Formats: sequence, structure tokens, C-alpha cells
Amino acid sequence: MNILVYFVLLGWIPFTLFIFAILPPRRAVITAFILGWLFMPLASFSLSGLPDYEKRSAICISVLLATLLFHPDVLLRLRPRWVDLPMAAFCACPIASSLNNGMGLYDGLSMTFGNLVMWGLPYIIGRAYFTRLEHLRELAIGFTVGGLIYAPFCLWESRMSPQLHQYVYGFATGWGEVKYGGYCPKVFMNNGLELAMWMITTVVMGFWLWASGSLKRLRGLPFDRLLLGLLVVAVLCRGTGAIFLLTVGIALWFALKWTKLRLPALVLLTFGPFYFITRSAGLWSGRETSDLVSMVVNQRRAESLLVRLVNEDMLAAKALQRPLFGWGGWGRNRVFDEKGRDLTITDGYWIIVLGSFGAVGLTSWTVSLLLPMGIMVKRYPAPAWRDPSLAPPSAISIIVNLYLIDCIANAFPNSVYILSLGAVTEVLTRLGPPARRAPAPTMTRAVSNPLKSSAIRHDRLARSLKQQGRPREAEAAWLSAQRAWSRLAAESPDVPEYRRHWLDGCNDLAWLLLTTPDRGQRDVSRAILLAEEAVERAPECGTYWNTLGIAHFRAGDWKAAIAALERSIASDGGGTSFDFFFLGMAYWHQGDEAQAHLWCARADDWMEKNRPDHADLLRFRAEATSLLAGHAPRG
Repeated sequence: MNILVYFVLLGWIPFTLFIFAILPPRRAVITAFILGWLFMPLASFSLSGLPDYEKRSAICISVLLATLLFHPDVLLRLRPRWVDLPMAAFCACPIASSLNNGMGLYDGLSMTFGNLVMWGLPYIIGRAYFTRLEHLRELAIGFTVGGLIYAPFCLWESRMSPQLHQYVYGFATGWGEVKYGGYCPKVFMNNGLELAMWMITTVVMGFWLWASGSLKRLRGLPFDRLLLGLLVVAVLCRGTGAIFLLTVGIALWFALKWTKLRLPALVLLTFGPFYFITRSAGLWSGRETSDLVSMVVNQRRAESLLVRLVNEDMLAAKALQRPLFGWGGWGRNRVFDEKGRDLTITDGYWIIVLGSFGAVGLTSWTVSLLLPMGIMVKRYPAPAWRDPSLAPPSAISIIVNLYLIDCIANAFPNSVYILSLGAVTEVLTRLGPPARRAPAPTMTRAVSNPLKSSAIRHDRLARSLKQQGRPREAEAAWLSAQRAWSRLAAESPDVPEYRRHWLDGCNDLAWLLLTTPDRGQRDVSRAILLAEEAVERAPECGTYWNTLGIAHFRAGDWKAAIAALERSIASDGGGTSFDFFFLGMAYWHQGDEAQAHLWCARADDWMEKNRPDHADLLRFRAEATSLLAGHAPRG
């Protein structure tokens, strides 16, 4: 162990504070968690009465301190929800377990604090920072970028042997293994199994984003090629179980697409609980799985699986002696002979939880991890899972589910997965159930409509092209969608969905024509016509009034801009920075400097609390700041 270990572990807190000082809040959280997990050393410092200070605690504590210093309002806005009950029960379970075993309150509080640092803190941070669908997309992209960052290190170790941790930090960890004709890389993780699981989850996440159309290019590069390279690296990590989970994660996409049923997702959801119940209760021996692995993979893998199953049987029998709250800490869940020698190997995290915290602990832990997937299965039909907007929560829910299945055989608590669990739980809770569509009035409308399908495809294409910075192509796609929605609305005036999509398209196209960064591609007069069409037919919609107000501002009609923006604020329950920035600039042009500064200050405040890293708002704020600082007001 060299001095770099102490430098990295002790320096992670100031480094995290630096990240929070220069990056937007959510990007800082993603960066701190992923970089910390990928590159911090596998070393720890013992602290009396507290959990060891190591990479998990260093990441969570540093992000918590940075939050308290830079963004305390994020935590102040957080409110307990019913979805937090399973995680709260799991974190508090050591107290009941300790008292039930006569080990005292202090021991229970100490173990509870450890659970809070390992599980509770990343869960809370995920809930606090990620509250919208676009936030989950940012987190999902961060996942995949983390895999791309790690790919060169994995390739190097698969060729040269897993020695990077020893080269950098001066000591080796875990074990190096040779499988299928090559080394199993581990880079800065415990072993090759943990690394393989990380790499396959980044591939599954990237695949769902790419296949749904949510992410086609990354930093200007074709994402499909990056994803293919990442897939190759993940397979070269040579994790048999990880490759199986990779297959499951990708196959679920096609199963939902082909069957158009939620049944495949329900099967995946129930796999973990089914295994826990049948194995702990002795209803299933699992020996058939070992025989299958022997035929499909090789005898060595089958023997390894058989050892796990035998140890699980012994540990489950010991756990059932304390079925409710388990044996508590200090290794009391393990099996010893009359001479005190440990007879068991605790590979799976689930059997550790069952033995330590009993059925209460295992149930609360399982429910917490599976809750997002359960919400998705209950609320959304199969086609919705593949929608670009819902692809991030779908993918993250699946990743967390796959992680729980991995915990059947392995015990690698990963702070990034727990952060993602808190994030997706918060967003799905806020999102609420989808609005019910009115039934089609005739049998002909219940049948799939090719024109509607075309409109939806062009809508999605337009949004994707806009995100890729291709406004001309996005405009053409939106025009095609508009023509289709307009025809559908004319042919079926009693179906409000068609009219709403048509007006939303008018607004989206007007917004594109007003806000594209290239001023030469803006078309203000056409945007005014589109926005006026929308507000005339749906005057109750604040979003349409906001677009019209910005259009009038771009046209230099300050009075009309103010009137439309005030109508937007009144219709939208108080307004947003999309209104406030342009109101401030319009008042400035009219010569009312006090009102201008007032509205821009309000815009800054709303933006920092709600959308601090929104690309359009960042441009609007820069424009307003430049105007108020560098130009004299004029009427």
C-alpha cells in the first residue's frame, strides 16, 4: 500500500467539493459516484464505533457534505413517501435483530449506522437530486459513459493480467482468474465478477436508450458503434453469470416488443423472490441448475455452483433458527463446528441478509429493490416501456432487478446501483399513473391506424433530431407529423387525443423555430403564426402562451410579449423561468429597469431550484445577463 491510497481516500472529500463547485448539481452527483466507484482503492480505515472509512462511505459522505454546503435546499425539499418504508425498515432492522439476540442497543445502532451509510445515504441522495424523467436520462447516460471510460482498462487487463490496482496503489486485491482462454479483468474492483456485472449493466442501459431512440449520438459520435464496442468489452470480462444477465436484459426488450404483454417483465420481477422463498424454505434443492450448467457451460462452473448451493442450504438452516430478525452481526449467522471453525462460504448477499436480519430484513431489502420494477409493471403497458421518454426509468428498473438477481450468487453492494434505485423510485412516484385514454367511439378507431403510427414515428424522430442538433431535419420531421395529426383531427373531431397532438406539434415546431442556437435558422414570423394557432384553439394552456410570448419578444413587440407571458404565468399556476427571463428582458426594453431586475432574479431563483442545467434556460439566462449588464434600457 503506497501513499497514493491515503491521498485518494482522504482527498476524495475536497475533490468532491471541487466537482460540486464547477458542475451542475446532478452532473456533480453522477460524476462523484461513478468516478469514485470506478477508481478509488479497495482500502479502508477503521474508525472506533463507526463504519470503516472506505470507498462506499467516502463517496456518500463527501456528496452529503457537498450537498449541505452547495445545495442544502435539495435536502430541505425532500419529504418522506410510502415508497421509503422498505428501505427505512431494512436500515433499521439491525436494531431489532440486536435486541432480539441480547446484544444491546449500542450494537444495533452501530450496525444501523453502517446500513445507513451503505444503503440509506445513496438512496436518499438519488431521491433528492433526480426528480424528473430527463434527470433519469442523464443518470442513464452517465452509467453508459462510466462503462466506456472503464473499457480500455478492461481490455488492458484482459490481455496483460489484472494488475492495475497493484501497479497504482501498491497492493493486490481479490483474485485473478483465467477463464475461456484469457484473464478476467477486475481493474479497481474486488474481483472479476463485480467488474463483469458493472460492465454488462452499462451495456443493458445503453441498449435500452439506443433501441428506444432516446440516445442515438453521444458527443457527436454514433452511439450504436460505441455500444457495440462496449458489448465486446463486456463479453471479454468473461463473467458467466454476468453474460447470462446481459442476455436477459436485452432479451426483455424483444420479449416486450414481440408479445406486447407485460408478462416477461413480471417473470423477471418474481424471479428473485421465488428463488429466496423456495431455497430458504427447502422447497427446491437447485441441483438441476448445476446439471444444466455442466451441460451448457462446463463442469468447473457446475462444481462452483454446487458448492454455493450446499453452503446456502447450511446457512438457510441456521437462519431459520432465528426466522424473524436473524442472528445479528459479528458473523453469528455462519455455521461453525465444535472447535469453532467456520464451515461455510457466504457468497450470496441475500443469504447474508437472511442470516443476519431474518425474514424481515430480507423482505424489506427485496421489496425496496423491486419496487420500481413493480410500479412499471403495474402502471405501463408493454409498448410504453420502449417509449423514448420512459426508456430511462425502464432501463434503470431493470438494472436494479438484475442487480438483485446477481446478489443470489454474489455480495457486492454497489453505491451507484443504490443511487439509481433512489432516483427511479422518486421519479416514478412523482410521475403518478398514466392518464387513461378515452375509449375509441367506433370499432374502426380501435384498430391500429397507420396514419397515427406515422405521426408518432415522425414526432419521435423530430425530438431525437432536435436533441442531436439537427434543426432543419427536425423541422421536416415535425411538419410530416403535423400533417398527419391535422388530418386525423379533421377526420375524427370527437377524439381529443388527435387535436391535442396537433396543437402540441404546432407549439413544438414554433419553439424549434424560436430557440435553435443558430440565429440564421430561426423563423420568428412563422413561429408567431404557429403559436397563435395553438393559443386560439387551446387558450387554457400556459405552455402555448409562453411560446407566443417569446415569439413576440423575438419580433420586438415588447408589449405583446409581456401580455402573453403574463397570461402564461396565470394559466400555469405561477410560471417558470421560461416566462420570467423574457418578462425581465421585455421590461428592460420598455425602460422599466426595476421590473427587469426583479423578474430576472426570480428566474434565477426558480432555475436553480428546479432546472439548473437545462440547456435552453442556460442560454436564456446568459442572454438576459448580457442585456441587463451591457445595454442601456430603451422604451
